[in-house]
Amino acid sequence: FGDNHAYPIFSIGRCMVITKTPETVAICLPPTNTTTSSSLPYVLIDSHPRPNIFPSTNDGSYAALHTTLGSLLETLDNIFPYTDLGDDIPDMMIMMYNSFDLYALQAV
Repeated sequence: FGDNHAYPIFSIGRCMVITKTPETVAICLPPTNTTTSSSLPYVLIDSHPRPNIFPSTNDGSYAALHTTLGSLLETLDNIFPYTDLGDDIPDMMIMMYNSFDLYALQAV
């Protein structure tokens, strides 16, 4: 992706890494301060195949383009589902199992 003119989202959008053990993905959001932002996709980059979500990813990593934030959030919900541990597990343990880390990236 060396040519930022071909992929403007990487030069002016926001990217982040999301981890919920054992899964990690990267997402890139289109910029919000330009008139062209509505035509740029929300990008999900994943190093694992997800044939249950994207059947064509059987062979490995992929980048999925989403036209809406809602579509991206639905995919993230499928990758990072809520873990129901049952009624006998303390709330703190449930929160721990359902938490995630998000690392915002910036251009240098």
